[in-house]
Parts: sequence; structure tokens; C-alpha cells
Amino acid sequence: MSDELKELFDMLREGLDEMSRDEIYEQLDQMDFEFQDLEMRMDRTLEMFRQFAMERLLEESINRLEQLAEEQRELQEETAAGGDAEELGDAQEELNEAYEQIKDMMEEFRETNEKLSRPREMQDTQDQEDAISDDLQDALEQLQQQNQEQAMPSSRMPVTRCKILATH
Repeated sequence: MSDELKELFDMLREGLDEMSRDEIYEQLDQMDFEFQDLEMRMDRTLEMFRQFAMERLLEESINRLEQLAEEQRELQEETAAGGDAEELGDAQEELNEAYEQIKDMMEEFRETNEKLSRPREMQDTQDQEDAISDDLQDALEQLQQQNQEQAMPSSRMPVTRCKILATH
């Protein structure tokens, strides 16, 4: 509560007996104005907090997408070098799970954006997100079937798509 509002309350308490009805209404109007001002400041603060949270989510999503693309590229190189299919499959599965977490973050970003009084214009990336999920799943299935030659093309696409998605 602001000092001004506290002062108004004190004045109201002290002066109720001494004040005329008009003066009491004037003081109540002043308090109402102070409450409205406080509410507006709180709304602005909440809006700024949402924007900050949204920016943080976006930045973290981009960083994780870039990291995922790099890890997928490394896994692709290991696959080309003829690494152990079971280990490669486990690593691919971990990357798939990491990507699902990124998708959840992106959904949270979209939801937070919608709550803003002035939502940010955003490009629809759902098709790209789904394509990355499909590519990652294809690579995993190929590795689980120990078909490393077919897993390599499947593992290349998510790298490119993650990099493209990170730029949106």
C-alpha cells in the first residue's frame, strides 16, 4: 500500500467525526482513484513479467534446439562411422525425448504469448515441429532395426530442420 493511501486511510479514520458528508465522499473518491492506480500498476507489472517469461522461454528453446541439432549431427557421424547400433538407438531415443521437452516449451511460449495484452505475431511452426518429430522417430526406428544406412538420411533431416526452426 502506498504512503499516500495509508495517509488517506489515517485521515479518514481521524476525521470521520469531524468531516462533513461531502468531505467523506471526496476522501472515498480519492481512495478509489488510488486503488485504480495501484491496480493499473499491478497489471503493467504482470504484463512485463509475462513478456520476460516469454522471452526467457524463447531464448531457452532456441538454445536447446541448437544444442539438439549439434547432438543429432554428432550422432549422425557416429552412425556413419559404424558405431554400436544399440548405443546409437539409446542416444537417439534421448534426443527424441529432449525434443519433446522443447516442443512443450514452445507450446508454453505460445500460451504465454496469447495471455499478453498485445500478443507477439508469430509464425506457425507446428508443421516443422511435427516433421522434426517424425524424422527423429524414423531415425530411431531405423537404428532399433539396426539399419544404420537408412538411419543416416533420417538423422540428417532433424539437424537441418532444428536449425531452421531455431531461426523462427
